Amino acid sequence: MESNKRIGTFFFSGLFVSSLLVAPFAIDANLGIRSLSLALIVLFSIIFLKTKEQKRNVPVDLVLLFYFIYTLFSCASTLWSVNSAEALYSSSRNILAFSIFLIASSSFYKNPKIIEGLFLKLMLILFLLSALLAMGQFLNIRSISKALIYGVTGLSAHKNLLSSFLFLNLFFLIYGSITFKGVWKIISILFIGLSVILILILQTKAVWLTLLLSLFFFGICYLVFVKWQVRSRRVFLVSLLTLMVMLNIFFLKWLPNIISTTLSNQTPNTTQSTSSQSGAENERLVLWEKTYDMIRKQPLVGVGNGNWQTHFPDATLSGIWRAEDLDVTFQRPHNDLLWIMSETGIIGLNFYLLFIFSILLLLISNLPLQKGNRTETMKTLLCISFVSGFLLISFFDFPKERIEHTILFNVILAISYVTIRQNQLLKTFFLIPINSYGKLLTLFVLSFVVIVSYLHLQGEVYTRKLYNDRTSNATWLSLKDGENALSFAYSTDPTSVPINWYGGSAHAAMGNYQKAIMCFEKALKVSPYQRNVLNDLGSAYMMRKDPERAKQLYEEAARISPRFDDPKLNLAAIYISEKKYDKAIFWLRAVFHDSPRRSNYYKVIEIQKSLN
Repeated sequence: MESNKRIGTFFFSGLFVSSLLVAPFAIDANLGIRSLSLALIVLFSIIFLKTKEQKRNVPVDLVLLFYFIYTLFSCASTLWSVNSAEALYSSSRNILAFSIFLIASSSFYKNPKIIEGLFLKLMLILFLLSALLAMGQFLNIRSISKALIYGVTGLSAHKNLLSSFLFLNLFFLIYGSITFKGVWKIISILFIGLSVILILILQTKAVWLTLLLSLFFFGICYLVFVKWQVRSRRVFLVSLLTLMVMLNIFFLKWLPNIISTTLSNQTPNTTQSTSSQSGAENERLVLWEKTYDMIRKQPLVGVGNGNWQTHFPDATLSGIWRAEDLDVTFQRPHNDLLWIMSETGIIGLNFYLLFIFSILLLLISNLPLQKGNRTETMKTLLCISFVSGFLLISFFDFPKERIEHTILFNVILAISYVTIRQNQLLKTFFLIPINSYGKLLTLFVLSFVVIVSYLHLQGEVYTRKLYNDRTSNATWLSLKDGENALSFAYSTDPTSVPINWYGGSAHAAMGNYQKAIMCFEKALKVSPYQRNVLNDLGSAYMMRKDPERAKQLYEEAARISPRFDDPKLNLAAIYISEKKYDKAIFWLRAVFHDSPRRSNYYKVIEIQKSLN
């Protein structure tokens, strides 16, 4: 028992630290360092567990089986992904999420008091630090306006992510107000009020709506399901199956039709608004529509973990003028459930939803068993409200990407899972004995996750240096930093531009066109729909006197980004040199923005026609 307590103390203290770390020397100051920290915490927790418990059996039930299959399938999707580096990094985060759930569940089951003791107090401190940082950021803005509030991020990377983080943390504040006594109870209640105020000020509509619906779920479950006896396994399975059928119909039939109908009823100018909220909402719908284009091409298994950003431009950037004119990049579709379906297909999404909804249905089944225990009933209702509420946030945002969200949500799921198991609502299918070979395999996998996390963080550090090199025109230094950034776990920067593209640009600037082609071709393999890679590779082939290959690349770049004029102007230049003036004029007319280069090409055509 004492060894379990020490492991739990180390593990949960590590989760707390991993939610705080910041690395200003990396491109993303939060994600990489927190991933690496969490990977190390999980690895050392397993090593510590290995030394203390030589014999251990893992009971496998329906919930655990669904989560394991989803995690395994997500990792397996690396095999058919185009960008394997991004797939490996995304898969490592899936493994970490599953590990948090497994270790936290085991710790809570063996030592329930650790929730009410160490962990809840750590969550109170975590909220206090995030709230203080957010309030400090509020002091630096002149007024509480929508635009200025985007600078308030707390411990997160984005205002909306801060809101969803506060929502998840609110679970532990309320849990503390239920279980604590004395000073800690008073602190929990005060922090609940402060948390709600911050969420309201941050003006994230998805979180506002989630708060209201969570209260609604709480009330409905209290009024209806506390007295509803649902002990039958058959009722549970029928309910789960019915839910899954309805969800599949929604995601495969209703939602794409709703998106298409809504967008077809919008005026063209609505999607080109950078300031209005409606413009942002329509832009999100366009992202969803293009995500469905990706899903239709790979419906069962998806494009591979972490590869949404790689495949997204294949549906073209039309309708997202910020991506075309302002070089704004999108790393995810702002909908975690569509994100999962696009990368792991219908199979991956169904296993994920089976896991979540089996927990929710079993929690509801658990309510009648706690009729005489008000505290346990409130805890179960809290789990139902926040698990279902977080699903709603996931439908409008991207908390799946963030480590602090992964930590908090999986701990909530672990508490829910332990609540279910304690009332023996889950049947154990079989036991997995963890022998020395199983332990070695676990340590190998987690060590690999640590390496992947480290290399990804290292890649971001050198990419940040690479950006500075390009700003200062330090060409040779940018080549060196680009080479240092590259690894099997890092090949693309956060804006979806392959690192080899920077090397190709540097070689092209120095006149080394053969080396530039080699770099651009490598870049094209990991990012085949990146417009700059296509355009610059085409230009490199032109310098090597291969206009036919250049034309193919330019045309693909023009297809992907209709408002991107460089490939069209380059095509016009080729056809002028070939004296194919009709084709040259066709591409000049397709140019979206007027420019001196376009005007000069028209003049050249007129002069050459007059001479002929």
